[in-house]
Amino acid sequence: LIVYSLDQDRSTYSLSCFVTKLHFRLRYAGIPYENGLGTRGQAPKEKFPYVKFVDSGELLGDTALIVKRLVEQGRLEDLNAGLAPEERAVDYCLRAMLEDRLYYLVNFERWYENYKMMRDQGPFGHLPGGIRHVTGFFTSQYLKMMLYFQGTGRHSPEEVRHFRAEAIGALADFASTARGKAAQGNAAPFWILGGERPTEADFTLFGCISGYLANQLQPDTTAVIKSHPTLVDYVERIHTTYFSDFR
Repeated sequence: LIVYSLDQDRSTYSLSCFVTKLHFRLRYAGIPYENGLGTRGQAPKEKFPYVKFVDSGELLGDTALIVKRLVEQGRLEDLNAGLAPEERAVDYCLRAMLEDRLYYLVNFERWYENYKMMRDQGPFGHLPGGIRHVTGFFTSQYLKMMLYFQGTGRHSPEEVRHFRAEAIGALADFASTARGKAAQGNAAPFWILGGERPTEADFTLFGCISGYLANQLQPDTTAVIKSHPTLVDYVERIHTTYFSDFR
């Protein structure tokens, strides 16, 4: 299995929460994979990550569909299969809040408020100056248009900061409750629904929060996360167990 992304540096967390989400899902299951440098033109859905099944040569995009396929193949366990209906609903709602709410709120900070930082230090930072400026400009225009039609781009920066802090605070409340259910004095990871094993929401949550902590391209978001020690502890425990090779 080859996981393709835009990441030049493979020793730290991706700017894309979806890339780290998939890495964590594979590492938790003990499935070996290679990292590949992808292109939007090759990506089946023109987004990252996407994977190549080496045995068949098939390319598949979207982390949810990739995980679904691996579960159907018997290579990944369906970790949500044993959840009670209300737990499954909470897990789904957490993933939706992270991927369909917080994701856009953070992209607003990155591309509206920190455009030059994203251009020069983000996914295009390795490009020569002229190409970097042109690529960064067109990418920012595309993403600003996307954010406007999605709705987040219609808010003021102050309103978006409020919504971001609200969402992160809700995640911190979940983490505090989950840590309270974990064995005291145990440095092992605890899981967001408070169970003995992770659910799909854990891979999404770690993918998002680890990237926002590791990459300094959304300073307000990073500061808000750091103001919630339980969220930081959640990430650090998983990092120590599954990503000790990362910076």
